[in-house]
Amino acid sequence: MRFEAKARNCNTRTGEIEINGKKCSIPNILWYASARIPPPPFAELKLGEEIGGGGTFFYPKECKFCIPPSLIYPHFFPDEVHQEAFEISREYFNEFFSTVSPKWDKIDSFIYIMANARELFSNPRNFVENIVKIREKIGYSLLYAPGIANPINLPILCYAGIDLFDSLDVIIKTRKGIYFTSEQEYKIEEIEDYPCSCKHCTKGIDGFSDLLMHNYNVMQNELIKIRELIKKGMLREYVEAKSHFNANFASIIRIFDSSFYNFQEKRYAIVGANIIASPYSLNRPDIRRFRERIIERYSKPRCTKILLLLPCSAKKPYSASKSHQLFNRAISVTSNRQVIHEVIVTSPLGLVPREMEYTYPAAHYDISTIGYWDREEVEMINKMLKKY
Repeated sequence: MRFEAKARNCNTRTGEIEINGKKCSIPNILWYASARIPPPPFAELKLGEEIGGGGTFFYPKECKFCIPPSLIYPHFFPDEVHQEAFEISREYFNEFFSTVSPKWDKIDSFIYIMANARELFSNPRNFVENIVKIREKIGYSLLYAPGIANPINLPILCYAGIDLFDSLDVIIKTRKGIYFTSEQEYKIEEIEDYPCSCKHCTKGIDGFSDLLMHNYNVMQNELIKIRELIKKGMLREYVEAKSHFNANFASIIRIFDSSFYNFQEKRYAIVGANIIASPYSLNRPDIRRFRERIIERYSKPRCTKILLLLPCSAKKPYSASKSHQLFNRAISVTSNRQVIHEVIVTSPLGLVPREMEYTYPAAHYDISTIGYWDREEVEMINKMLKKY
């Protein structure tokens, strides 16, 4: 088995995994396959065929390349129970798969299975804290979160750094008559016009199989979209947009930004695509990194004596805008412009010295300019000015 990362963005990456000579893309979905529920025709990895199941903890099965059984118990149990469960479960782990928990020791494997994934995902803070601890334990190895992925939450799960998912949650909800779009889920009987043009919706959904194949198509389309967004460096913007449909997604983003800056900062690139700034952007890791480096690393030219604060412009870099060209003409007529230190005041970057306007992300962001600053933005600027 082999994994090669091709592109990185935020806390995740896309690449290629080779399993038994077969190459598959990452992130990816392990599509459940059985006689009653066949996998979709586009499935690259089949759970139950290429990747076997090792049975249950009490009834394990002999297999080489399979997901091992482990003892199932609530995450909130005391540490002693976790350690005892690890000692009991570890005999079933193999060189390909092992279950991982922040409270368990690490066993060398190729793919790690997140313990208590469904329970943890129901609580944003517990989920983020455990993802961070697991990643610190396993590094950049592949991480599989079983039983939680669907078309709606797939982007936030990828953003959190999970590489592999399965179709089990989609099957369960399809059994309950749930119709998925990429933003919401609906009861199938409540839909008058299908907001989809797949062949199952076009002819009319008739029964479980049609509904499941529609939901599979939505999930596959979302997966392909996520891979492309990672390659283009735009996954964060997409996840922020999706957070307006689910408060837990917003909580996950904010907890990552506010409580785990150091974890994210080393994973966010120092160059990238244009940032579409939003209220989340004040604490976005690459934005915060820029503000901190301006204060901690940048030194203004020694010859300057006068600080001139200038407003930002919609066009980037600022010097290419009409307003800043006018500023430049006015400054040029002074007897000694070298004593003037130009600093652009902007949100969410704070202060951008003229010498730094071509660096990332100063020249690579867009924000709505309506002339209104909220309290958080004003406080951020005031703090930067005091430190600067």
